[in-house]
Amino acid sequence: MKRLDMTEVKEAGSFERPEAGAYACVIRKVDDFPQKEYLKVTYDIAAGKFEGYYDQMRADHPDWAWAGAYTKSYKTRALPMFKRFCSAVSKSTGQMVNYRYNGELLIENGPAPNFWRGYVENDNNGARGSFDAKWRNAMNGAKVNKIETREENGNQVITVYTQLPNAGNTSVNLQYTVMGDGNVTVGIRVDATQSGLGNFLRVGSIMTLPAGFENVTWYGNGPVETFNDRKTNGRLGVWTETVSGFFFPYMKADDCGNITDLNWMAIQSTKHENGLLIAADTPIEGSALHFLPEDLMKANHPYELKPRTQTYVSLNYGSMGTGSATCGPGVLGQYQLSSKRAYNWTFTIMPTGAKTTGAQLAEQAKPFRKIASYIQDLSKNQMMIPVPASAELREADGTTLMRGKVEVPFNSIFDPIVENKHSFTVEANVIPTGDPEYNMFVSKGDHSFSLRTRPGILDFFIYANGGWQVCSYEMPSAMKSSWIGKMHQVAGIYNGETNTLSVYADGQILANKQLNTGGPAHANYGVTIGACPETGRGSSADFGAVRMYSKALSASELASQNTASPAYGPKDDAVTMWIDFGAEPDFPTPSAGLIGDVNLDEMVDVSDAVLLARFIAEDKKAVVYDQGKLNAAVVDDDVLDSNDVIGILKIIAKLV
Repeated sequence: MKRLDMTEVKEAGSFERPEAGAYACVIRKVDDFPQKEYLKVTYDIAAGKFEGYYDQMRADHPDWAWAGAYTKSYKTRALPMFKRFCSAVSKSTGQMVNYRYNGELLIENGPAPNFWRGYVENDNNGARGSFDAKWRNAMNGAKVNKIETREENGNQVITVYTQLPNAGNTSVNLQYTVMGDGNVTVGIRVDATQSGLGNFLRVGSIMTLPAGFENVTWYGNGPVETFNDRKTNGRLGVWTETVSGFFFPYMKADDCGNITDLNWMAIQSTKHENGLLIAADTPIEGSALHFLPEDLMKANHPYELKPRTQTYVSLNYGSMGTGSATCGPGVLGQYQLSSKRAYNWTFTIMPTGAKTTGAQLAEQAKPFRKIASYIQDLSKNQMMIPVPASAELREADGTTLMRGKVEVPFNSIFDPIVENKHSFTVEANVIPTGDPEYNMFVSKGDHSFSLRTRPGILDFFIYANGGWQVCSYEMPSAMKSSWIGKMHQVAGIYNGETNTLSVYADGQILANKQLNTGGPAHANYGVTIGACPETGRGSSADFGAVRMYSKALSASELASQNTASPAYGPKDDAVTMWIDFGAEPDFPTPSAGLIGDVNLDEMVDVSDAVLLARFIAEDKKAVVYDQGKLNAAVVDDDVLDSNDVIGILKIIAKLV
């Protein structure tokens, strides 16, 4: 059937001639989707040349759910959507342009595919074959082959199929899922496997924000730049920096400001009511600079660079590592980006408030992120624990649970705690989902210790002096009937001072066993959640939290560990491991500090007054953190201004 050309619609019958691009329609039906909070309106052209056009289309193609239909969200936050949010996808480039929210322009264009970054000193122009220089101009002459649209779960999905003739016909697909509240999820797929080109220097995207977007908050490695082979100088956390501050003036104009393991990034402006938040589906790389890659390529030294007023935000699958080719080996293979495989990454762009805090940004981003590929231990040991393919992290009733097995590969931390006559406690918050022959909760191997259940029995055992020492509790019928499918706190306790084993569940010590042996023997296996690393026995369970302590906890102490006032908090010396599978970074709430200490150096002097004056004057390089702002409020009037600067000077002069 011929595609409807809006400009061809003519006056029909007694209808008054519509304006170009308009025609009279009739609503066929309205479907309510209360769980998704939107209406689907099905319509058709009422009369004239194209009367019944969509009815016929739906009859010919029953699977074309989008034909003659549109959706309208009635979520409270989405009702004024058509006034608040506007974006479009350019037919010529396939890129999003003019992303506006509440009348403010937040994105001029992009994200656009990008395969280049400024050189770093070790790149040596690709002389060692670590990347192909042809990727620099890969986007020149990019051709949009097709744009498809469809409706999915009340959202509009636009898929753009692009080909890069200048890069061996590499295919780049961009998929935009446009939601009624202004959020846009962007999925990018790059396939250069048939291009004949060599390795990438970068596989990514770049978008342009208008002038004024200067303040960046992110959850990823920081506070300084990192690369995929240079991460040890960074630490995972929530950090702040200015776009100007991300630029580092190396002797040569090198790429800089790269962020690895990026979970989310917010770019905010003191001149706008709204900011921009980007949440990655899984950790990616990113940066925010006042320079394009070509700016850095064309300048030999920093003084030749002129910062642009716009902010350029890169959201990348990854970049090639730095290596040490200037005076040593090039980039190792695991840190290169082969063109012999396809790359996929996804992130969601959403409007946020100009003054939204780090903690609020984390909550806003959380629904759009998949659980990270590692877990951060919250104890003083700060172990970063990889999540293997054998583990599944999922959300259930607002709680993140782990199903499967996770090994904690830090024997140097655990061996001194659990071997010989050293007291320790292992605790798990767990939902048993079955009752197999052996349901392993936490274990360091059959020849070390294990906390587990057998059908109707809770066990804690150690291997000592050549034999197994087992403390068991046979569950009564009432406990058995409520065991499966409910969250339980279980623990195994070894007391080296009394030489006893104990098992605990849901507030009570259920059984004790006196030993006449030493403590657990040495085992080379790592502490494993959800399996025995030695026998391979697994679990039928979902885990919410697992903790280990370097002492024998009492029943009352264990019962307190799931309350707001635990006997032993995560950073207590007695805590060896504290894994909460749903934990996010800790955002300390600023509290009253040293009044006048704006730069947080624990003293009040002229530098504090100068920093506050620069900050008030919107000096882009004057960064004042939340605690510093609280300390700067010398005058109690809920606003930082010159009166607070004068107040700090009075403190210095001891006039107050």
